[in-house]
Amino acid sequence: MGHEALIEDILPRELCIEQMPARLRHDAAEFRCSYFAIMKGDRFDGLLIVINDVTAELLHARQEAERKEILAMFEALTKDRTGFLAFIDEANDRSSRCAARPAHAKVHSPHIEGQCRANEFAIISNLCHQAETHWPPG
Repeated sequence: MGHEALIEDILPRELCIEQMPARLRHDAAEFRCSYFAIMKGDRFDGLLIVINDVTAELLHARQEAERKEILAMFEALTKDRTGFLAFIDEANDRSSRCAARPAHAKVHSPHIEGQCRANEFAIISNLCHQAETHWPPG
């Protein structure tokens, strides 16, 4: 729709371009898309689409995030071994309750997410948050 609106020249050009897909995925590959309007004077004449393969870049970013998370866990363990192990036990217990009775996930997952955020365990807290956004309403 963004391309059609761009050709019709009804909406602002920048808005139409912003509505174009920023990322594409095919199998395990990820691509970033950039769009540049080609103008002839004041008239829109075409669209240059630049597609970059960002698969390796995203893999590196995920690996770096995992490394950072593992380091944060080791730091938490060395600062307060008892507290960290209690957190792990509680998270395991709440996760087991979620798996056994999915209706309990709305109670337990936000708690796990909050505890992970407080301990700077971003990957786990983001996974909890993503799960929460996919729950059916009610």
